[in-house]
Amino acid sequence: MKATGSSSWTSVEVISTESTGPSYYPDVSCDRDGNLHVVYYDSTDYLSSGVDSDIFYKKRSASTSNWGIAEVISTESDADSSTPKICVTEDEHLYVIWADDADYDLSGADSDIFFKQKKPSDDWETATVLSWFSDDHCFEPEIACEENGRIHVVWKDYSNILNSGLDKDIIYTMYAPNLDSWTTPYLVSSMCNLDSSYPYIAVDKFGDIHIVWRDLTPIGASGSDTDILYRIFDSSSLTWSQALVVSTDSTTTVYDETASGYYGMAVGTQESFSPAEIITVSLYSLRFELVIFTI
Repeated sequence: MKATGSSSWTSVEVISTESTGPSYYPDVSCDRDGNLHVVYYDSTDYLSSGVDSDIFYKKRSASTSNWGIAEVISTESDADSSTPKICVTEDEHLYVIWADDADYDLSGADSDIFFKQKKPSDDWETATVLSWFSDDHCFEPEIACEENGRIHVVWKDYSNILNSGLDKDIIYTMYAPNLDSWTTPYLVSSMCNLDSSYPYIAVDKFGDIHIVWRDLTPIGASGSDTDILYRIFDSSSLTWSQALVVSTDSTTTVYDETASGYYGMAVGTQESFSPAEIITVSLYSLRFELVIFTI
């Protein structure tokens, strides 16, 4: 960690001190008081959680610089839980999603997307299955949240949802606090007929939703290599944009010689940023060169 105003990094801290085995896939979010909130998955039989992998949560207090004890979030699951993501509002309202193999709440034996929240000074609520409509595996969940209580979630889905075909697709849903329910799932990759994967989502101060993902579908003159696609939901007009190929200059990757590789997304929150200033980073070539695309 590097504190504001400091020129140096702190020493390494081991977070998963309760674990007796490997810990994987950490994610972190910070509230307005500087407290850190971390989730990861671990197969340690901690607090009688069993030998299946579970979602662990830990908080680092900004006032004491100490880590609290680990909490097991995936208490409803009796199968493997993995790839957690966390989002926290300024008032420390926690939202966590993950992929889970448990047949919970009639979700079936396939992998589904689970959601859990914790209000300030309250206990964790029971898990909700977001992908209840899917009859196949769901992986790679991502989350973004707003101070007004809206929660935005995307994931990769293997099912033929909304007549999307047998290829893998990107699904989006939102929690609407005024309705106290999740919206009807939306097929983000509706224009794609080949595999879509690794979605990322962000929401800006205007409430516009930005999604990027990796796709094999040739869009326009993008060619047959894997590319990075982008769509925005305009909150004022309530419409989705067409898919934009971001990685137009990409020709190599760490996977093979003709595909876009790793990437991420960040949305500007300062006044100098426009709502459409999305930065997508693609790491390509074996030398890990950085290519930054600004939309």
